[in-house]
Amino acid sequence: MGGLKATSQAWGPCGELPAPASALPPTLGLGASAWFTVTFQVLVRCPQPLPVHFTLDYDQSGRSAAMPLPSFPDLGQVSYGKCG
Repeated sequence: MGGLKATSQAWGPCGELPAPASALPPTLGLGASAWFTVTFQVLVRCPQPLPVHFTLDYDQSGRSAAMPLPSFPDLGQVSYGKCG
């Protein structure tokens, strides 16, 4: 809906903020996990009722797949310091 713009993304160990230049991990073993961080620029003065949905696209055994991830149904409730 035009309220956010992704500005960077990075992979890292679970629970840690990765360095901005982190590369995509080549593969994850069975049961392994990774932390994926995306930074957004807010394009509106104050967050509004803007839903944010995420879909993870990946390859598994040579087959492409997609999985919806938890989302934010309404950013209007998010505290944003530039509002006033």
